[in-house]
Parts: sequence; C-alpha cells; structure tokens
Amino acid sequence: MGKYIIQRILQAIPLLIIISIVVFSLMKLAGDPFAYLAQDPRATPQDRALMRAKYGLDDPLPVQYITWLVGDDWRMRDKTGDGELDSYGDRRGVLRGDLGESIVYGRTVGEVFSIRLPNTLILMVTQYVVTIFLALFIGIFAALRKYTVADNIITGISFVLFSMPVFLLALLLVQVFAVQFKHLGLPYLPVSGMYDPRGDRSIDELVRHLILPVASLAAISIAGYSRYIRATMLEVINSDYIRTRAPKACPNGVSRSCTRSRTHRFRWSRWWRWTCHSCWAARSSPRRSSAGRGWAPRLLRRCGGPICS
Repeated sequence: MGKYIIQRILQAIPLLIIISIVVFSLMKLAGDPFAYLAQDPRATPQDRALMRAKYGLDDPLPVQYITWLVGDDWRMRDKTGDGELDSYGDRRGVLRGDLGESIVYGRTVGEVFSIRLPNTLILMVTQYVVTIFLALFIGIFAALRKYTVADNIITGISFVLFSMPVFLLALLLVQVFAVQFKHLGLPYLPVSGMYDPRGDRSIDELVRHLILPVASLAAISIAGYSRYIRATMLEVINSDYIRTRAPKACPNGVSRSCTRSRTHRFRWSRWWRWTCHSCWAARSSPRRSSAGRGWAPRLLRRCGGPICS
C-alpha cells in the first residue's frame, strides 16, 4: 500500500507542474495589472516603471514563474528599476502559502479570502443542507409514486429547473420576490449583503438575506439530484431481492424502504464523486445577483440508512 501511495504521488508531480504552468500562463494572458495607470494623469512613466520593478513584471517569464511558485526571498532583486540589485525579495510563493498582494484592495490575497470565507461557508453549507433533504424527500416521493400525476408534475418542474441557467433563475427570483413584491406592497426579500446596514445582525435577519441566494443555488441542484435519486431508487425497487423480501415479516412498505435505504447507501459514493468536482466551482452568478460577498467552497455529507431485520 505504501509503495502504491508513493507511486501515485510521484505520478502527480509532473501533472501538478503542468497545471501550475497553465494557471500562470492564464494569469499572464489577463494583461498588464498596471495598465490602468496609463489613464491616470498623476502617474508618470517613472512611477509605472517603479511599480513594475517592485512586482517583478520586467523579469523574464521563467523568472516570474519561479518567483510566483517559490518566492524571491532567496535572491537579490532590483526593486527601484535602476538596473542594480538592491535587496532580497519579500515574496514566499504559492507553495508556501503566499498568494500575493491584491492591487485593487491593497491587502494580501489571504486577507481578502479570510474576509469572504465565512459568508461563503454559511451560504454553501445552508444550500447543501437544503439540497440534501429536499432532494431525498422529492426523489423518494416520486419513486414511490411512479407515473402518477404528482410524479409527472415533479418530472416536468425538474426538467425546467435543470435546464435553466443559474444566473437566469437568480435574476427571476430577484425580479419577483424583491422588485415586484415591493411594488405591490407585499413583504419582499433583501437582495444585498448578509445583514441589514442598520440591523441587529440577528439570526432571522441572516435567514431573510439567505433565502434568495440559497433558493437560486439549491433549486437546480435539487432538480438534478432528485432525478438521480428517483432513478436509482426505481432500479433498486425492481431488484429480485426487494420483491422477495417484501412479503416477509416486516410491516407493509417498511421492508422495501429499509432495504432500499441500505442498498442506496452504497450508491452515495457516485453522488459524492459527482458533487466533489463542483465543490470549489465559482458559483458567482447568484451571489452577484444578491450582492453577497464570498467565494465558493461546497460541502456534501454522505448519507445512509438501516436495513430491516
């Protein structure tokens, strides 16, 4: 086992190097970060040259890549743009946790992340709790009532939601529950921030601000996951051992539900792998629509159930 783990780690090193080169190249393709200074009459060419020298933008690309990766505190650098080495650098590189400094916010990237991370965790954890419970309930409900009117209605709504872009759903919810409700004099939902500017930062205030972004993110996930749960539940229901166990000692319906629950637990691994690919995806459209501040880690728990004895 240890040999296999070491082998996999050694195989991952070239892949990680290639990924780092691609990420660095994409950042460079974004353009000059100090291009905006060309439009500022107060910034002289000497000021722009000094800023480029300070951040090492005049260095060759391989040198910039090494500096971005492992830092420059191990070598002398020209920070004044006069062509002479002045002092050692102060960057530690992404491998040592230094993500650089944000020119826009004037602080380190780690500080910017730390400000937005709590809001994002609250949003994403809430969304996943809502998604898991509603998707389980709707999927099992539709599977137990296969081809009924309720199942057909759920199927139609699921297909519509799953086909809808998340930003469009977010804008529609904002238009209906924030704009139109306010025009009609009805209680409306807030669309900005996590709390009211002059509020008491209470739990109910936080819940009101979470309704629209959580609904925007959870609706499409519920539509997809509930269809997946329905399909796998139907597959298990029609299995031979389910039909054989149903007439036995367990109460009517309990045997099938309990056994399906236990069998369905082994299928959560596929759901887990499917969801892990999007755990860190930048689901920014609903947060932009509701003016929330955050970035996008996501979390999913693995569920299971007992088997009837």
